[in-house]
Formats: sequence, C-alpha cells, structure tokens
Amino acid sequence: VQLGVLQPSYPMDGKSILPLLTGEIPGTPAVNNFRWAALLEMYGGSSGVGQRYQEMKNFYQHHFFPNTYQAVRVVNGPSEWAGQADWLYVEWCTGEQEFYNMTSDPYQTRNLAVSSVVDSDDNLLRLLHRLSRLLGNLGNCRGSECHEMNQSFELPMDEYFVSSEHRMLHSLDELQASIRNKFPCFNPPNMTKVDINLGRKSFAVDLHVPEPFAFGFPFSDEEYVPESLLQVWEEYRHYFHS
Repeated sequence: VQLGVLQPSYPMDGKSILPLLTGEIPGTPAVNNFRWAALLEMYGGSSGVGQRYQEMKNFYQHHFFPNTYQAVRVVNGPSEWAGQADWLYVEWCTGEQEFYNMTSDPYQTRNLAVSSVVDSDDNLLRLLHRLSRLLGNLGNCRGSECHEMNQSFELPMDEYFVSSEHRMLHSLDELQASIRNKFPCFNPPNMTKVDINLGRKSFAVDLHVPEPFAFGFPFSDEEYVPESLLQVWEEYRHYFHS
C-alpha cells in the first residue's frame, strides 16, 4: 500500500516493511523495535471441510475439532523481560498451552508450559502470564495498536505484577482455566452449528474418556496404532456413534 501511494479503507493491523526494504532500519537489530511480537491464529476446523477425508475410516466427518488456537512469536523485545527473547507461545481453546525457546529448541520438541517444569520455576509462571496477556492484546487490537504496545510491556517482571490490574493466578491450572473462559472453541460462521458432543452417544456426553480418544478415534488407516491403545479404544468405542 505504501509503495503504491494508496490509502487503506480501514485500519490495518500490519506494519509496512518498507523501512526494512530500504535499509532505513537494520534487518536484525539488537532490540527489535520494529515489530517484536507477531500474532498467529486459527479459528475452528472440521474433518468435513476437506473432501479427501470423507472416506477415511473412523474419521470425524461433520464434527468440529477443538483446534482453535492463538499464538505469538516474540523476538528481541524492547524491554528487560523480552530483551533476548526467541520464543513461541501458544494457547488452545481447550486451555492447553505450549511454550518453546526457539534458540535452544528450534524444532519445538520440549514444551516448557507443563506442570513438571512450571511448578519448580516461579519466573516461568510469571512469564506465561505475561505472554498470555500479550496474546490477548494482540488478538483484540486494531490498526496501529497491534504494533505500538512497547510501552505497555516494558516493565520488569516484578513491577508488572505489582498492579492489581495484572493479577497473577497462582498456578498453571488456574491460568489454563482462564484461557478456556476467555477463548472458547470457535464455530466458523459459514459452517453448521458445532456438535459439542463430537460424536458421542447421549449417555456418554459427560463421561470421562482417556486421551487420545476423548473425541473418538483420531488415527487414520495408514497409521500404526499400538495394541495397548487399540485395547483402550475397544473399551470406549461404544460411547461414540459409528
């Protein structure tokens, strides 16, 4: 738009990369004041969206998966808490979280947002809270608000959580419950109403089913499924419509 000397008809969440192309600012600055946090998001999804899946055995045709998520990529932020950041943080509508240090774990094999790690590191829990708030701001921002929030997040960790405005929940479970409340699994407006039971028979709607079978059988015919998992599925398959 800027190169074409055009005026957008609505506020744009993005930021022009013209200063990068012209060399006005360096491509890899020590402090990334250009845009240090980038939003990624996906709302809803269904096995009925792709024709190629319709003949797949036991696949959830016409049912929605809880695969709505928001994520933020943080690189070399402008403040103390994110100054050397190279992070990927993800929130799922189920309340689950993922957090990766992309410098030491570029292939995202070690999720740090799990109780076994967070319970022994108060600073990590504080960081997850801060990233969750950052993600919420990015998901609801408009226009230049989306890339002009350095000031809002420049406080050090301790100062940030002194204010009651930034109340910190005391456990990872509490944080994940708050994510479920603010970020419901999404039903795309152009699709039919979501079946919240995801194929379960009426008697089994509220019954516990162990993972990975909470929403039915998640494997395709081409995948190898261990015998131990197949035995679990046989125990619970009568909970679901065939």
